[in-house]
Amino acid sequence: MADVFRHMGFEEVRITRRTSDKGRDILMKEHLEGDEPCYVIVECKHTKRVSRPVIQKIHSAVTTYHYDGKKRGIVVTSGKFTNPAREYVEEVNQGTGTKVIQLIDGRDLRNIGDDIGLNLYNGKIEVLCDETLPHPPDLRTVSSKIRQEFMSINAFKQKHYTEPDCSIDFLPTLNISARIDSTFETSVGVIHQINEKDNIVILGKRGSTDLLNQKVARMAQKNLKKSINLEKEKLEEKFHNINVLRFGKTETDYKEEAIDILRKKHETKVTYTGDNNVTYHKECTPKKSDITILNITPVYVPLVKTKTEIKKYSYPFQYLSAHPETVKYGDKIHICVQCGKSNGTTFTYCKNCGSINCPDHTKTERLEQTPICTGCAIREYFFYKEKYFYNEENLKKFRKIYEKMPFYRKALENKTLTAIIIALITIMTIIILSII
Repeated sequence: MADVFRHMGFEEVRITRRTSDKGRDILMKEHLEGDEPCYVIVECKHTKRVSRPVIQKIHSAVTTYHYDGKKRGIVVTSGKFTNPAREYVEEVNQGTGTKVIQLIDGRDLRNIGDDIGLNLYNGKIEVLCDETLPHPPDLRTVSSKIRQEFMSINAFKQKHYTEPDCSIDFLPTLNISARIDSTFETSVGVIHQINEKDNIVILGKRGSTDLLNQKVARMAQKNLKKSINLEKEKLEEKFHNINVLRFGKTETDYKEEAIDILRKKHETKVTYTGDNNVTYHKECTPKKSDITILNITPVYVPLVKTKTEIKKYSYPFQYLSAHPETVKYGDKIHICVQCGKSNGTTFTYCKNCGSINCPDHTKTERLEQTPICTGCAIREYFFYKEKYFYNEENLKKFRKIYEKMPFYRKALENKTLTAIIIALITIMTIIILSII
């Protein structure tokens, strides 16, 4: 029921400890526009009939609850309320102008369930979501971004670019805010305390629940208020393919998994000194009961998937969008097609075959003096130095040029070897002259 009330707009919803609830199963706060906050005390009953004494109990709980402002009570049951119970509520509320006591029975729960996706048979809340972070408006916008990625490659020109194939996957995510209130004590007293709010964003695809990395989480949280309606039919007219991935679990399941994630996230090792002056180490992990889920907001995050075909090569590039903000998700543009190197280097385009390569696999075409990759180059040695050519035609042209070169020009085709030879000749000359 705590999750149900969160969906109904109540804030600071928390379950009271069962050891001394005094008729208070749930405590929460209600904010109505133009009015002061109101504290709400809730009693939950899973019985066929709820009678007058239960209502009197909640009335007493409201009256004695220590709060100076407005306060009221709610009794929730999956069954029905007896006539005396309803009559008592009418008497209490009469003349107050407000509902001091509100009754929610099984029929009301069914209506609420239809609105928020509550399954009354298993008590779980389905995830209902039709909103997404802002996606790129059209193919032209996507193409412009992909073109910029290619233009960052050395020797890549505008004329080499081709329009990409583009699809969008809408990934199911949940923004979860929680409060962690945990105290760890030993015989020496309190050794560690957590009292803070935290926010996480999880990916809720079928089969797995993963914590999104910090960049994506920040983007999702920052742009949550900019969410728009997900209109699949309209998007299918603009992009090659639209795929809306469904939430794989219920909100209740995600809540339990989020608590486990938060427990692990806030786990820490504490070092302290005991009364006997011995140093101890203790793993401090918040209990499940120490974590209160304050809010769960589902939203789709657009994953823009592109594939650009250039000659015989295909270059996928993916990014997550909260248009115009983006986070790179998968990049096969800035990667060497020969060795797979992707970090800490520059990349160069080979116009001969359309490949993108790292410095180790990029050479200079001898005839045209432009970049060529080792994968497509035709090779031949000139003056003991390997040279690279786009095709047989360029190789034949250079052979003719090489044949007409004077010897000193041929030697310059291998400057390293020539320099060594000159150095050796110079040294030998000096030695001979010194002997003479």
